[in-house]
Amino acid sequence: MASNNDGFGKVLMEIKSSAPTVFASMVKIDENRALEVVEAMPSNANIEKLTFTHNEMPADVATKMLDGLAEKGPYPDLKELSVSNNRFGDKVIPSIINLIDKCPNLENLNISFNGLTDVGVKEIAKYFMNNDKISSIDLTCNSITNNGATPFLMILKHPASKLSKLGLGMTNVSRDLQDKILAATSKKKSVLNAPKIKVPNYGPSRGGR
Repeated sequence: MASNNDGFGKVLMEIKSSAPTVFASMVKIDENRALEVVEAMPSNANIEKLTFTHNEMPADVATKMLDGLAEKGPYPDLKELSVSNNRFGDKVIPSIINLIDKCPNLENLNISFNGLTDVGVKEIAKYFMNNDKISSIDLTCNSITNNGATPFLMILKHPASKLSKLGLGMTNVSRDLQDKILAATSKKKSVLNAPKIKVPNYGPSRGGR
């Protein structure tokens, strides 16, 4: 049973007041609390950073909460989404994507320590294949092999992609592939940070007499 003194009330207050940052860490979320989170969320809330970490959420609870939050969207101001350290596995991936789809300007996604496999992360990669906003994805400490990580290398190499940071620590991805990904992220960062060349505006051309 969830404790009434673990900070959940503060989390609900942040949600109801449309605070720019909602931070729920070490707060157990069961089915009842998941419903409370959804009910508290205003429609089209102006949240910029949403974090649920170490919440002991089983897959069915996480699915209900994330799908419910998606229905309250969109969230045009949300730049950072973290649903980490819950170990709910691949079953929650469709719900994570469902919520991400309501965050058109999302830049940072943290889904580390969730027991995800190649099956789940390949669905994430497929979603972000044509996304030009996401810049950072943390997949640390998931059961990922080269099979799951390779699609992200393709994303990094895509000219329209802004992805420049990919967390793969404590996974089963080979050192060779991690080195290739690191090289691609370094190259991407240099391209994104390159100075923009300003083209002088000479105004409308003048025809000859």
